Amino acid sequence: MNDDRDLVRFLQHHKPMPPPAPANAEVRLMAAVAALPPPWQARLTSRLSLGAMAGLLLATLATGWWVCQRRAIALAESKRLENAILEEWSASLSFAETFYVDVDFDRSERP
Repeated sequence: MNDDRDLVRFLQHHKPMPPPAPANAEVRLMAAVAALPPPWQARLTSRLSLGAMAGLLLATLATGWWVCQRRAIALAESKRLENAILEEWSASLSFAETFYVDVDFDRSERP
C-alpha cells in the first residue's frame, strides 16, 4: 500500500502537460462534420456496395464452375486420346504378329 502512495505521488509530480489545443479546433471539427454525406446517402452507398459484392461473388462462383467444367472436358479428351493410342498400338502389334516368322538362327543344329 505504501508503494502505491509513492507511485501516485511520483506520477502527480511528473505529470506531463498536454499541448494546448489549437484555437480553431472546434471550427475545423464542425466543418469536417458538415462535409460528411447525409445518413440516407451513406445507407444508399452501403446498399450499392452490398450489391457489388453479391455480383462479385456470383461472378467468382460462375468462373469457378466454368473452370471445373473445362477441366473435366480436358480430362475426358485426354482419356479418349490415350485409349485411341493404345488401340492403335495394339492393332499394329497384332498386325505385325501376322508377318512374324519364327526363324532359328542357331547354326549348331544344322546338319
